Amino acid sequence: MVIKTIMFDWGGVCAKGKLGQVLGKQLSPKLKRHHKTITSAYLKYCWDYQIGKLSAKKFWMKVQEELNTNHDHDKLVKHHVTARKLNKGVVELIGKLRQNYNVILVTNTYKEYYEHSNKKYGIDKMFDDIILSYKVKSRKPELRMYKEALKRSKCKANECVFIEDKDKHLVPARKLGMKTILYKNQKDLKNRLKRIGIKW
Repeated sequence: MVIKTIMFDWGGVCAKGKLGQVLGKQLSPKLKRHHKTITSAYLKYCWDYQIGKLSAKKFWMKVQEELNTNHDHDKLVKHHVTARKLNKGVVELIGKLRQNYNVILVTNTYKEYYEHSNKKYGIDKMFDDIILSYKVKSRKPELRMYKEALKRSKCKANECVFIEDKDKHLVPARKLGMKTILYKNQKDLKNRLKRIGIKW
């Protein structure tokens, strides 16, 4: 089957690093807590935040209660939305792929983080369509997220490639019949795309 759609994750693929870990290290000296403790508290509540059940204010309130700290909310949000840097090589590749394929972003994210990143980088102009967890009220690895992406792609599962840096987030894509690539680095990604016949 000919590949028509390529789906990308954002964090860890198009943007560098895992957000919870990056943020933990950045906030550690400010909150006077070990970075792993901060990351753990962050991850404990991020699921509800990513599907829109928690506002930014309630999310950070819960995280700070978990850590027994009291830091300025606006400063926490600023650290959050600016924590990661763009993976320019992958973004450049996406631009080339769009000449021959439908390219979709499928990401677990937060309203504040996405809006800041979109304003800074123009994410909505990088992709042909964008699936955001907080908008569809579901997140990877929930099957609903992948079905929504397939529906929007207007393609069959075996006409799609799903690229992600977390293997557990590739499992539902495989079950649906998509080809999958576990992202490691730019060179490996390009080699794996070439192996399945992707051209740019």
